[in-house]
Amino acid sequence: MDLELLVLQRQIARRLNQWLGQECLPLDETDLLLLLIVAQKARLHQRQVADYLALNAAHVTRLVHKLVVLGYLEQMPDDFDRRRKQLGLTTLGEKVVTRAQKMLGVWQQQNQLFKAGLHDLIGQSH
Repeated sequence: MDLELLVLQRQIARRLNQWLGQECLPLDETDLLLLLIVAQKARLHQRQVADYLALNAAHVTRLVHKLVVLGYLEQMPDDFDRRRKQLGLTTLGEKVVTRAQKMLGVWQQQNQLFKAGLHDLIGQSH
């Protein structure tokens, strides 16, 4: 993986954790990413979430358990295989995801404005 990409990933994680702390949410960036994935991809299985997050199944099992206990996530039986559980957001989970999506949208707008300003600044210097 490219070093710049790793640095950017770490900066985003740090910023997400700061936001979660400001919102007084008992979550970290991985918890939030899991919730965002479940919100985007309805009725996923834990294995699919593990693939999206590039985490091992045991780690995702612990994350899911934590989020179920905290009331952000629910597990539902699969319609075709009762041994498997599908993941869905609770009302509380939906509220957190909505707030996070708004915050991420603001960050994206700020980033675009910064890039546009930087582009203008560079263009004026030439």
